[in-house]
Amino acid sequence: MQGVPPSQARERPAALAIEVAGVEKVLLFGGTSGGALLDTIDLYDPATGAVTPFDLVPNADGEMKVAAPCSGVAFVFDELGTFQAYDPPAKKWLDVLESSVGSTAWVPLAISPYKSIYPSFGLAVAAGRDGKVYMVNHSKAHVYDPATGLWNAPSAPQKPTQDHWDFPLVSLGDRVYAVGGYMTGQKGPVPQAYVEAYGPLPDACSSLKGDGWMQDDVSDLGDEPNSKTGQVLWASTDIWVRNAPDGGTAHQNPEFGNFQKPHIYVKVRNRGLAPVTGEVHLYWSRASTGLAWPNHWVSFQSSGLVAGDVVRDSFGNPLTATVKGLLPGHSETLHVEWGNIPDPTVHGTQHFCLLARFVSAQDPMSFAETSSVWDNVHGNNNIAWKNVTVVDLDSTNKWQGVLVRNIREAEATVDVVFRVPDREREDSLLEHAAADVDLRGGIFDRWIEGGTQGRGLLEVEPGVFRLTEPEAALEGLRMGPGEEHLVLFRFTSLGERYSEEAELRRLDVIQLSSSIEGRRTVEGGETYLVEVLGRAPEPPAPVFHRGDADENRSLQLTDAVRILGNLYLGQGELPCADAADANDDGALDISDAVRILGFIFMGDVSPAPPGPPGFESCGPDPTPDFLDCAEYRACR
Repeated sequence: MQGVPPSQARERPAALAIEVAGVEKVLLFGGTSGGALLDTIDLYDPATGAVTPFDLVPNADGEMKVAAPCSGVAFVFDELGTFQAYDPPAKKWLDVLESSVGSTAWVPLAISPYKSIYPSFGLAVAAGRDGKVYMVNHSKAHVYDPATGLWNAPSAPQKPTQDHWDFPLVSLGDRVYAVGGYMTGQKGPVPQAYVEAYGPLPDACSSLKGDGWMQDDVSDLGDEPNSKTGQVLWASTDIWVRNAPDGGTAHQNPEFGNFQKPHIYVKVRNRGLAPVTGEVHLYWSRASTGLAWPNHWVSFQSSGLVAGDVVRDSFGNPLTATVKGLLPGHSETLHVEWGNIPDPTVHGTQHFCLLARFVSAQDPMSFAETSSVWDNVHGNNNIAWKNVTVVDLDSTNKWQGVLVRNIREAEATVDVVFRVPDREREDSLLEHAAADVDLRGGIFDRWIEGGTQGRGLLEVEPGVFRLTEPEAALEGLRMGPGEEHLVLFRFTSLGERYSEEAELRRLDVIQLSSSIEGRRTVEGGETYLVEVLGRAPEPPAPVFHRGDADENRSLQLTDAVRILGNLYLGQGELPCADAADANDDGALDISDAVRILGFIFMGDVSPAPPGPPGFESCGPDPTPDFLDCAEYRACR
């Protein structure tokens, strides 16, 4: 090797070829240095000759062997007869479990070797194209199936016919080869000059496929079609924009005109059984609830302006991001600088829709793409969609625009639904802000023609309506093919008392269309994430002793006197009226003094809960009423 020396000079390390950021490199496991066992893993770069520290092995060993089947997980064997699994990209050791057939359970642990009953002195290992790991020493041969966690299943291979030691085991094509080595002779080791092959092995690796995907929302598991997310497929959690390459994960509206271009981040996952390679292609379009593929995403113009296109760099070149050899169970976050972003305000909007397509020869689309973006995203986990506007209630530009468009080639009846998610219904956006919809951009006429069908809309000024229900709607909009109208949204704080910490409240705008035949489908939508200040927590209810009107921590004649003096002699306000309300009827009158005197001198009924001093601890008023307790110091 040339270049930078390894972290430690080593003899007899185990070597494994891997890919790091698409570049082929070699991991060196263990070995010895000056007779000492090493517990390090180094990374060798053949292109530069550099060797750099990479990770540690749980147990120092000078005779490690390593094999990585097509899943990409490395199986590491040592002299002690143990083997473990290692995930190079995650730098994580995994426990190898014996499990039922078909299971692929891996439990991350710091150190958890599986104790093999087979000695590994003189061990050779290799990964076959059947996805299994072959282990051979001078006297035995065994096979491990990572898919089932079982050794020697369904049957063990026979050991090589020649009894030999310290030989390499090599996987090539449909066979595993034992090459050379030595035998123990009377005068010492005798080199062997033969090759034996075990096989042919079935080609299981080519049938194992990677499944690159992007999440539509947190409920999405990657199934095709997506049965978890529901109608709102345009708020993917795996696409977001940052106005600086700061690695943040909160989506921002792209800013136009800054020296620093916005960056688009995309997270690609692999839920398959083999590594996956492909490219992420990115597209943008003017914010709209109705978008057709590919018409509105590639070289699309409207009113002489580019209104949809491939995401390009500052020189006009299409941008793609490459995923290479992404291992099963892993994810990779990519980002590109959006060089050709236009000014969104020219289009009457605050953002653009984004579409990401993971294009891979190993993982093609499961369902043929059509003109319906919603159908394409619903059927293919390779496609993700982001049509989200972030709204700051303190923003000086209160109106946010989105197009409602009939994407069909024939007349259609369009409904627009304004929906608060079910999970936010108890503390929704409508509790924090007034949400107004401006229909004066032409769609108002269509609504009038359709008979002003809908619900949850209150006209607050001509052509401007306020949402009054968590699921309001405009219904019955008859629109011609390609007809579009700009609809504006405004969110205004209700001015209530809030905490200083901002929270997000959501409003989904959903476009549904019905054809002449009556088929009603989701076309698309827009999601608004409104930054509101969360409600300040309610102050704790005051606590007190019932009947202790003078706050001296005891129930005495003076408490009744204090109440009567307040009622009939005007002798000052009571600091805790709830404490003086001895019978808890919600009013201060002579009956409260009578209740106290009857308890003290006649043994009658005790003052109402939370009870008098000396009998019960302080507590709040269990009965809502109009009395309050501004101050009660006797509980301190």
